[in-house]
Amino acid sequence: MSPYHTRVLAGLLLWIGVITWALFFPGGSHAGTADLLSAIFRGFSDPNTVNAYLLAHFSVMGLWPWVILAFYAGETPFRGSLWSKLIVFLFSNVAGAFVVLPYEALRSSEPKRLPPRWFFRLGHSRWFALILFAIAGSIFLFAIVKGGFKDYLELLMQSSFVRVMLADFLLFHALALRLLLRDSRDREARYHPAQYLFFAIPLFGPLTYLLFRKQLEAAHPAMVRY
Repeated sequence: MSPYHTRVLAGLLLWIGVITWALFFPGGSHAGTADLLSAIFRGFSDPNTVNAYLLAHFSVMGLWPWVILAFYAGETPFRGSLWSKLIVFLFSNVAGAFVVLPYEALRSSEPKRLPPRWFFRLGHSRWFALILFAIAGSIFLFAIVKGGFKDYLELLMQSSFVRVMLADFLLFHALALRLLLRDSRDREARYHPAQYLFFAIPLFGPLTYLLFRKQLEAAHPAMVRY
């Protein structure tokens, strides 16, 4: 079996396994999902009406697609097509990593032409990475200040919806780490093992990498415009 087919098979098996665990693992219930969603949306106008960690978790799921988009825009060399990336990004805002994972497993690894300059600049903008980091930090700080972690854990044990969100979070993080390792290889950047351990911190690790990753030199092939 070729490396490409091995990657496809491994990615799809992971995708199926996580969905199965999230939906059918004993202890979870689909009852009350509509009420939870309603409470979350009310929480954006009145945070006191919903568990802070649940609201933070839901908010972070809206941030993850932008993190993955930053990695895609900064690819050197650029892999796949611009439109496929944008379509996956849009759908991932609704279906999460359950959309991105099959795309990542199936897409060609062959280098393509560079994307439009605006997309290229987006992927290499430290300001964009800083904005994402600031939003993530604000969400995390909100949950810490408001509290309610014990109640969130009880929701996690009782609700399949919350469990699916957790599975989605872990899949996004796994995808970000895969893109991070490939990006550092493409940029010929070498980091200390302790730095890679730091980059493995959920959400904040990949965001820190985006903030401080090695910048391309003007002579790099990816900097040559067509």
